[in-house]
Amino acid sequence: MIRKILTYYAERLEEYLSRTHRRPEGLATVGMIGNSTEERPNKMVVSLLNVERETAGGIAAPVQRTSDGGYARLQPPMLLNLNVMLAAVFDERQYHNGITHNTYNV
Repeated sequence: MIRKILTYYAERLEEYLSRTHRRPEGLATVGMIGNSTEERPNKMVVSLLNVERETAGGIAAPVQRTSDGGYARLQPPMLLNLNVMLAAVFDERQYHNGITHNTYNV
């Protein structure tokens, strides 16, 4: 499910960036950032940094009254905070493109 969320975000970013920059191989992708042995994708990279459980609303299991007058404990919803990084990952020859893409308010 998290992969679908990141992919959806990358697709929306691709739509936004493709309005002004045309590249057949695309401008946004989902991936890891910081692996120096890997070839640079020359794209904007959407990467998951951390997943946290949201506890502001409480994590106690809610209780609901049943039709027979008893009570049943329900499973609390699992709310998550996803910390996502958006980075311009370009090689030195295309450094200017990376800076240009990174200055957009996305």
